[in-house]
Amino acid sequence: MTMKMRRSRGTILIATVLLIHIIAFSLFKFGDNTHTLDRFKESILDLKKALLENSYTKKPSDGFDQKVDSILQTIIRNQDEETEKLLYSSDLKNRKDFNEIILPDYLIDTTKKQPQVQHFDPRFTVGLITNYLTRKISSGEIKDKDELVLPYFHWSDFVDLSELNQYFHSKDKADCKFFSFVPPTRSKLARLEVLPIESYCLNEDTIDDLLTTSTDSTLVDNLRVIKEQQYSSGFHIYTAPGRSTFKLRPILAKSYLHDFMLAPYSILMLLPEQKSINIQIDRDITKAKKNLLKSGIATSYIEMFKVENGGDGPVTLNIQKELSAFIDATNKHPNLLQPVNTLKYEKALDHAQFIDESKAILREMKREDVSKFTLHQKSYFEALEYSIGCQDPPKYFHEAKIFQSERNFAIGAHYDWRFFNGVVNNKPKHQPALHQLIQAWFRFTNSQDITTWIAHGTLLSWYWDGMSFPWDNDSDVQMPIDQLHKLSRNFNQTLIIDIGNDPVTQEIRYGRYFIDCGSFLSSRERGNSNNFIDARFIDVDTGLYVDITGLAVSRTPSPGRYDGFLTRELARTPGNSDVSEFMRNDFLQVYNCRNNHFSRLADLSPLKLSMHEGEYAYLPNQVESALSTEYGEKSIKLQSFNVYTFIPRIRNWIPVKKLKASLQNKGVRQKGTGVSVLEFAEEECLKILSENSDLLMEYLVTREVTERHELELISMRDGNDPKRFFTSSGKLKQGNPLRHDSFSLSAFHDKYKFEESIDQTVNFISSLEMQTPPEKVEPAEQTQTKKISTRKDLPKLVE
Repeated sequence: MTMKMRRSRGTILIATVLLIHIIAFSLFKFGDNTHTLDRFKESILDLKKALLENSYTKKPSDGFDQKVDSILQTIIRNQDEETEKLLYSSDLKNRKDFNEIILPDYLIDTTKKQPQVQHFDPRFTVGLITNYLTRKISSGEIKDKDELVLPYFHWSDFVDLSELNQYFHSKDKADCKFFSFVPPTRSKLARLEVLPIESYCLNEDTIDDLLTTSTDSTLVDNLRVIKEQQYSSGFHIYTAPGRSTFKLRPILAKSYLHDFMLAPYSILMLLPEQKSINIQIDRDITKAKKNLLKSGIATSYIEMFKVENGGDGPVTLNIQKELSAFIDATNKHPNLLQPVNTLKYEKALDHAQFIDESKAILREMKREDVSKFTLHQKSYFEALEYSIGCQDPPKYFHEAKIFQSERNFAIGAHYDWRFFNGVVNNKPKHQPALHQLIQAWFRFTNSQDITTWIAHGTLLSWYWDGMSFPWDNDSDVQMPIDQLHKLSRNFNQTLIIDIGNDPVTQEIRYGRYFIDCGSFLSSRERGNSNNFIDARFIDVDTGLYVDITGLAVSRTPSPGRYDGFLTRELARTPGNSDVSEFMRNDFLQVYNCRNNHFSRLADLSPLKLSMHEGEYAYLPNQVESALSTEYGEKSIKLQSFNVYTFIPRIRNWIPVKKLKASLQNKGVRQKGTGVSVLEFAEEECLKILSENSDLLMEYLVTREVTERHELELISMRDGNDPKRFFTSSGKLKQGNPLRHDSFSLSAFHDKYKFEESIDQTVNFISSLEMQTPPEKVEPAEQTQTKKISTRKDLPKLVE
């Protein structure tokens, strides 16, 4: 008994000391590209265990939540604008006033001047596309999956490209010199990752030459479309540039999307009840590269609306009505839907799933009629051929890298360059965007029966409270190599549209995500270090992404921690020089990604179902072992930028700056430079929440999922099955979003109205066409742009 008490006191003492020492650690380390979570030490895990063992969780009988609710009621009585914003964050009900938009007069009255570009609003896009498909399905024109085709696609309908308007309609045209940069010395050009302008940008006056000299048919088709447009920016980004500035990065991205990024192979819409529908896209650039304004889809809707509602009055588009009709139509024709997957609480993995069969798959595909392949199959086939024959693969994924002279430059590496729309970190949109991103990833993989689990820093953040760290930039997931093949074969270059679990009673979601799989599936070693990541799930609104890596048996020597499992015949001894590392790894059932993170089958299987950010996600079998192995040798780095600390009673990470301000104001005892968090009483936690309304709302939004997570961890620690926390009457409870749709949230905070923004866009374009445009972002220095004339200089489009 005495020993047990001593052990308990010792645990508390250790936990207290650890808390004092880790009270502050950084949101980011901006000087390099090291993963934020590589900074943690095993003491982080020890601390969490101590918190669990000493029950620093809310007891159902202590009335803490009732007191929090009382604080909320006090705030509600203020009835000011700030209170309205706070209350909105916890209300995810469907807003009927936000579901309907009035279409602009220039679409209705053909005598009015129509702008060449359509103001972007995802409600306009989702509403018109679902209406188009509903009518085709209901009329019998679409009877099976092969007939589910969208005849037109333009990225401007799915991504806000309005930043280009000032260049499209300006009389004073810019050119590629706009993006030039002169380093202090020419020798620093390569080291700074600055590329010659002509290697990624085309001027208007080079297009005619390229139309006659280029042998790249895709490039020529794109150039013809550009020539036929009634507007032009004057510059045309056709591939990834080198480093640039924060201000120029969005313009580079949007120019590429508008002019040269090819259409996806398909659109996959995620529907309620784990259902989904896959819509093929006509990718003929010369015919299909039209936006909804020019395609006839908008005109067709207006004609239908007038017939059904009479010719007088405004033409409206009700997104909730269109989604409900679309869901009803697809439910009546279930053959159009993807097969529905039923989630299992445990998912066993097999060693065979981690053996890369690229060569065997390619041989089998060569026996088939390649001309009958779908776009996905053809791309997968070509990727396998390229991968197997490539000895020195170039970098596939490119990030929005920023000049190192700019403050916080390293944050650009956490955004895909094509969809970068400005930094969202530390802004209201940051957490909703990341929340929606990881929820959409798991809604996608769960519905399509793709085996994947959270890993690395994302797993560590789950371990703490079932949520992402507030300073996270991205998410990490892993999958067996056979599932990476499945993802590449069936979903590469797919645009995901996630409308949410319940667009009738809950807020409609407008998330759009692009799946991009690398071309080097057969390469399972580090190689030249260009391609640690196998695939990405990218938010097209922000450029934030989920990093996806495949695990496979490889020729890379596994860590020494596995040597004890080797037989004498396979041991790493001089007498066994004929034994390959592949044979050892195969025997050990040890797998790695291209960044040399290793896992054993026994550590992974069976995967366990849990919840991350309120959505069902799978975990590896041995969570604590995986985290201890990966982060046990790392040091904690104390830095002074945006520090956080975990408050067990609130079950959230709190900015230390706010925490200290609150404690000082109320005279709560502090020790040294840290805060004795373990000694926080209920009253002190309530004071923190009452003095920080944003922290109060964060607690209210997350308290159910974080409490369930705490109980889940306690159950796991005690050797009990936590399945009961996720099931009701033998069925899985439905996961729900915790935060607002990112677009809807921005619209609420900005008091955005579609109709007013249409008028502003039209007026802005008119002003540009009549006078000198507003001052543009200018580069620091300019260089002359080389005119493309020789065949070796001709640009190539690589998909």
